[in-house]
Amino acid sequence: MHKPIFFDDLSVGDTFESLSKTITEAEIIDYGWRYDPQPFHVSKPEAEESIFGGLIASGFMTAAITFRLIQQSNGFQTTSSGGHGINKLRWLAPVRPNDTINATMHVLSLKPSTSRPKFGNALCKFETFHDKVGFHDKGIPRQTLAWKTLWAGPVDNRAGLGAWPGRAPPGRPCGRPGPPRRPF
Repeated sequence: MHKPIFFDDLSVGDTFESLSKTITEAEIIDYGWRYDPQPFHVSKPEAEESIFGGLIASGFMTAAITFRLIQQSNGFQTTSSGGHGINKLRWLAPVRPNDTINATMHVLSLKPSTSRPKFGNALCKFETFHDKVGFHDKGIPRQTLAWKTLWAGPVDNRAGLGAWPGRAPPGRPCGRPGPPRRPF
């Protein structure tokens, strides 16, 4: 694992590169059947008849792999506390079996959290590069990271909210009762 990168280690304009990953046909079909069962993700014969002319990876699959590549190639795994969403996610070129992708993350803005003083929010631009055609996709996620000066150790998300000292129990942020949660 890499040396942790904290919110206070970041500066606007910082750039982080990822390792690369080759996407296999089996991974494309498996992900397609599980999460995005469109014919051009799950069936070679149907994919060949589609507008893509062959099997392609789901854009959501490549976005998830991009996020993993950035997290694992740098020191964000232990200091990240999730994100707030992705703005402007675009898929610019299809990823096919045996294509290799890698990613770059650019820090666009930094803002200390007003509600969670141990954290700060980083607005970043992720770009995914494709070994054959250049850009594949890009998105602008907002990442929440721990402050180095207040860090108490890795976040344990197995319990849902993490293992920070003094943390409110799940469903009661900051110890205040909130509206009832609706099931999915």
